[in-house]
Amino acid sequence: MSDTKNPSTARATIFNLYELSRLDEIQRVLVRVSDPGVTVFVYRLGYDEKEHAEGWRLWAAASGLNVPLSHSLSEADRQIAESPSPQYREMVRMLDEFENRWFPRVRNALQRYIAPEGRQAFVDAFFEDMSQQPEGPLVIGSVKKFVVRYSDLRKSKVAGVKDALAALEKRGLDDGLIDRIQTALAKVDALSGERPQPKIPVETLVKSAQERREAYDRLNLWFIDWTEIFRQELSYNHLKSLGLLPPPPRSGGEPAEPTEPTEPTEPVVPA
Repeated sequence: MSDTKNPSTARATIFNLYELSRLDEIQRVLVRVSDPGVTVFVYRLGYDEKEHAEGWRLWAAASGLNVPLSHSLSEADRQIAESPSPQYREMVRMLDEFENRWFPRVRNALQRYIAPEGRQAFVDAFFEDMSQQPEGPLVIGSVKKFVVRYSDLRKSKVAGVKDALAALEKRGLDDGLIDRIQTALAKVDALSGERPQPKIPVETLVKSAQERREAYDRLNLWFIDWTEIFRQELSYNHLKSLGLLPPPPRSGGEPAEPTEPTEPTEPVVPA
């Protein structure tokens, strides 16, 4: 089950890839069914103005037609996107690049050079509460911890730590780079006051995600109902226009297997 209260959630995920593809498929049917050459035939099947309006209404609700784009961004992403300071965004991106490059390299070096006894405990202690974060304000805290702990490594008497530090310095993690990161952290702290406070209550995001999910479920049932009728009653050309033909056969002559839907994705919103 998705964790809707996790503040480190990067993005609001409502639909999986299959469901997003389904929304595209339904939109095509709704557009193409309005072609007069198709409309006259589907109308005889009971697909009238009320049904057509219902399809568009559910599609609009499910696709988030009237939902602000900011609802699709996590708290961290929104603060970055809405920040009035290009310099702040630049500093955060720099810290994110540093984290992505050096967190794994430091972990690998420590695991390589520290003696087996106590190795894992040492590595786990170094990275405790310091997992890699998505680009955004959360990366600032993780890099701050890293800089402090990395400086403390120089004082460690654990066998192998000096060899690990020497290897990392040889690869580019030297005093100059650490100084530049500390400078970037100081600039970010100075600019952090310019970041806006969250404007969208989490309750609003949760409600919006749930409403879209409910609309999608109803839309999918509407679509299954009508496409079964269309496939039984309409001509090949009409089905082709609506995008309702079965997948083309494979090179060996066997029909392609249809894409099976995955389990519905529960709404994930930032807290």
